[in-house]
Amino acid sequence: MKRSLVVVVLWPVLVCFSSCNKEDDTELVIANQNNEVSTTPSAVISHLVRPPYLKAGDTVAVCSISNAVTRSDLEQGIGYLRSWGLIVLEADNLYAEPYDGRYSGTIEERALSLQSMIDDNSVRAIFFARGGYGASQMLGRVDLSRLVSSPKWLIGYSDLTAMHIAVNNLGVASVHGPLMHDIIKILWIIIKYFI
Repeated sequence: MKRSLVVVVLWPVLVCFSSCNKEDDTELVIANQNNEVSTTPSAVISHLVRPPYLKAGDTVAVCSISNAVTRSDLEQGIGYLRSWGLIVLEADNLYAEPYDGRYSGTIEERALSLQSMIDDNSVRAIFFARGGYGASQMLGRVDLSRLVSSPKWLIGYSDLTAMHIAVNNLGVASVHGPLMHDIIKILWIIIKYFI
């Protein structure tokens, strides 16, 4: 009973979309993989492309592009994803030894890992492991344009806001929701205070 209530209470958090409400006279600034900046009139983006909703049997990825995490940090969160019938793919650098005292690998390793998840057609959503400054370092190092033709959910918050802005500027919806590192804390708060 409690488990189903947690899913019902948490579900709105997981399905609330970042929205794109732009004025016609503004311009979007988009940086590509080579850090070349172009502007696009916002009128070009009339609505956000919504990736398909997740269902049991879908493959999702857990990726770390910021601060390092341990297996114990994520095991319960990944367990929840699996209990919902999702197949979980873990990024190559997910449990990497902290680089420079904090990051889940070098900038290049983190960017390569994220790019491989974006390019993998079997992945329907990417759950980000943990926050930290590292997400903004990915801008200009990964090609997000593939998400336009093959949209998938990017799910996280904190420093992931930079990634949400970038994909929204491409016209793709994303989810400003819990990080895998924080999902257990959020579930605990829901259970303790609301159930």
